[in-house]
Amino acid sequence: MRVNILSYAALLLALSICPPAEGQTARRKPIYWRVNVAARSLEPTYLEVVDGREIALAPKAADRCVALVDVEFAPTFSDSAPMDKKLEPLADLLDAGLLEYLKGRRPAEGRRPPLPAHNARLLVSTRVRLVVDGREIAPRLTSCPDGPGWSTIPAERIVDLQPGPPPSVLRYARGDKCTALLVGAGRRNTLTFVYVVPRDTKDAQLAFDDLDPQPLTFRPLQWQPDGPAPRDAQSAALLRELLSLTRQAAARDDWLVAWRNASRAAVLAPADALVRRELAAVRPEGAVARVLSLHQEGDEIVASILWMLQPSARPPDACVLLAHFAGNSIRPDDVWRGRSTLTFRDGSKADIGNTGAALTLASPVKPGAGGQITKVKVKLPRPPKMEAGAGMMGAISVFAELSTAEGDAGKALSPPARGTARFDRSQLLPSRRTIFD
Repeated sequence: MRVNILSYAALLLALSICPPAEGQTARRKPIYWRVNVAARSLEPTYLEVVDGREIALAPKAADRCVALVDVEFAPTFSDSAPMDKKLEPLADLLDAGLLEYLKGRRPAEGRRPPLPAHNARLLVSTRVRLVVDGREIAPRLTSCPDGPGWSTIPAERIVDLQPGPPPSVLRYARGDKCTALLVGAGRRNTLTFVYVVPRDTKDAQLAFDDLDPQPLTFRPLQWQPDGPAPRDAQSAALLRELLSLTRQAAARDDWLVAWRNASRAAVLAPADALVRRELAAVRPEGAVARVLSLHQEGDEIVASILWMLQPSARPPDACVLLAHFAGNSIRPDDVWRGRSTLTFRDGSKADIGNTGAALTLASPVKPGAGGQITKVKVKLPRPPKMEAGAGMMGAISVFAELSTAEGDAGKALSPPARGTARFDRSQLLPSRRTIFD
């Protein structure tokens, strides 16, 4: 018996000393992330609205477009490394102020200090790369994460501090070079990574941090489904992906992407209640267009209009853009059509105040094809007293909607949009920032 015990001990010792046999699987490295690609698409541009300011990514070259990849991710366990060591890779990507904020030493705009994140795992967007034809492409931009943080894209300094229970992203900093997030272990998050790629991109791989690359297949830029899809697992997965793209795009006011993918989902499953609800949110009943944005260029207001006509729909013969100007520090006798409330034909209202006033101007608009974006310029009205009053109060509000006539009796063709304008040319308030790659 004693001999047998000694023999077993010798055998165990030999196995521990001898190297593993050839072909035997080596010990796997730890897996820090759980990752799932929720949706992907090729789009002409990317648009996001933060605090009323537009952030757009528009490739300069005609043979390039943007690839949007919606990624669901969660750390499998936390990282207890010191924050200084954890943030070393960001020394050349973020300025000192943003690094101090991520370390937890700098409160946001003097408000309550950021949440402690010493055990959180750090995700840096530059480590989430898209591999196309053997070439690694870093994201040019990401969507704005949920949770408290700083955004400086591309030249604005915007702080977002959300009250309530701790969110999945404990703290983030988003700059023009990267997005850095401190994420709690086990917390599920969704982020859109935006890459600039060739327009004919089809096959690619997503290299997420230190995970093995995950194969992706993109549909062509102008892809449209042939008709209703059969009820099978593959069609159901495609439908979920299109709805995910629709919801993510609508959340950041990127209505072109939202409308394109909601329309594709409606072709695949026209009777699906969820699809019809998402399409109605993007394209309200009776609307054939949407005023995407309003921004000021000198003494003009530029409205971008997205035409949401279906292939079989006939565009309206003629329509006008109604621009309503409103302010709180102008006397009603200083302007035209003084009134305290703007009432739109869809039932929504814009309160101006007891001493407020408004005026409405109409500009003719030529309808465009479905998916086309046209621009309409409206001259800023300049009654002498109104310009003087605007100088005292700073900015005024602009509400715009599309109609079939100049008066209130016209049929509404779009939901109303809101923007800001200044009359003092020396203090223009830019409301659009475009990143050209």
